[in-house]
Amino acid sequence: MVMLRAGGVYADVDTECRQPLDGVLRANDSMVVGWENEFDSPAEAEHRHYVRSRQVGSHSASSAARRL
Repeated sequence: MVMLRAGGVYADVDTECRQPLDGVLRANDSMVVGWENEFDSPAEAEHRHYVRSRQVGSHSASSAARRL
């Protein structure tokens, strides 16, 4: 809710930013999230202990401010 109301960037404490975000985040972005992984099939995802073939990571995200 804080990011939705105020906007900003979130990253887990063990996440390292290796380059400025200026080239990644754009003024018209409403939300940006990390892409965790993508597998060719649900079976391959399960074999690698993932729940889905395509998975969004929760380690980092950014959001534009919005009025609630």
